[in-house]
Amino acid sequence: MRRVLLISIGLLLIAGVVYFATRKAPEPLKPIAVVPPATKPATAPTTAQAKPPQRPKDYMDVVRLSHPDFPTTQPLMVPVGMNDAAKFIIDDPIYIDSIGELWITRADAEATPTVFKTINDQSTHVLRENVVFVHRAPDTSW
Repeated sequence: MRRVLLISIGLLLIAGVVYFATRKAPEPLKPIAVVPPATKPATAPTTAQAKPPQRPKDYMDVVRLSHPDFPTTQPLMVPVGMNDAAKFIIDDPIYIDSIGELWITRADAEATPTVFKTINDQSTHVLRENVVFVHRAPDTSW
């Protein structure tokens, strides 16, 4: 039994030596030449116009301004459960009125008359004024 064990260890050692002696050395890595694109300008334009700051108009604009690293995705076809929904901390004052519309107060928002022009088109409203109460009355002129 002991002799069989010593012979098998010896055979394994011989096989290992033969394997490493006959193995090919790996080929060295070839450097990759990086060629700059031909359309890249040599210098930056000196008259670059700055974009005006974006004014938030709805909830997602406020989220993107508060959390710039938030990924841009498309809305889902069906609502998700509360456990799967995104959770954000927004430091701006928020008010939810009696019909469930969201009112967010931000200093960089549009003026109130501008927001009221599209009040029936959206369920989220971003104003400069702090909203503490919303009263709605039916309007027959629609």
